[in-house]
Amino acid sequence: MHKIASAHEADFAKNSLFSSLASHPRLIDALRAQAGKLLATAEAYPRAASIMATHQRYLMAHLALSMYVKSGRTGIHVAAFLDAVEHYGIVSRNTADAFLKEMEHYRIIERKVSPTDKRLKPVVVTQETLDLACHWHAVHLETLDALDGGERAARFRANPRLFDEVQPLVCETLMKSISISQAAPTFSLFVWIDDGSVILDRIFSEIVAPDASDPRWRTRGDHSIAGLAKLAGLSVTHLSRKFAQAMRMDSIGWTGRPGRSPLWISQNFFDEYLTYQVAKLMMLEAALNRSIHSAGILHPLK
Repeated sequence: MHKIASAHEADFAKNSLFSSLASHPRLIDALRAQAGKLLATAEAYPRAASIMATHQRYLMAHLALSMYVKSGRTGIHVAAFLDAVEHYGIVSRNTADAFLKEMEHYRIIERKVSPTDKRLKPVVVTQETLDLACHWHAVHLETLDALDGGERAARFRANPRLFDEVQPLVCETLMKSISISQAAPTFSLFVWIDDGSVILDRIFSEIVAPDASDPRWRTRGDHSIAGLAKLAGLSVTHLSRKFAQAMRMDSIGWTGRPGRSPLWISQNFFDEYLTYQVAKLMMLEAALNRSIHSAGILHPLK
């Protein structure tokens, strides 16, 4: 089994599903494929996909989706959403309000006039956004399927009602574990910046395991800060500062000439990423099991 990144995260190791996932011989290939799919989605739908590419937005998006489907898809009242964001300590009310305004500007959400009170204009989620949210869930279920030959993703896509059952359960777990990413020092450096998850997806979609030629985790291709910054829409200066912090932590660097060679990834950084991804897969597995008892049972193939 891969080494766990911290004592906080080590609690996951007590769970048998975590052990089954983290030690699975096909996990790295499955996570590499998952990162590639998420990266392709971000490139095809950059504006909408950016909701899931920064951890604060990721949390607010899941909360908004959960409130929306729980409403019977009638709409979210802004004050209730701001109260919930404040309750869970995700961001300030002002930041959450600005998030909603930005999402409305880019037609990720829309205002709807209430049929009972025209002064109320609840927020509804557009169909394209719902489709992308379903796709996000299905991509992760495909990762689980890749481990045991299951049919979670196909069943999920075939039954539209499952999204409304599974998504609130996913959100429920997320709201109870907001600190998971904060407990991973290097991982949090990237995931809490704008579109930081896109950078991680790029790096880990090309991850190569240690071997006789190089005992470090590394990327298959060359990477520059300028190229990664352009991919995520960040300034080179800002991303350079994050890389400098990660390099001082001995978490990342170049195998050769900086910017013109593959990146190396420390074991600790890799373990932080692995633990976060496995926790996310566990969350989806549990949610699917709670909604359809016979689906989503993990039987790792040896």
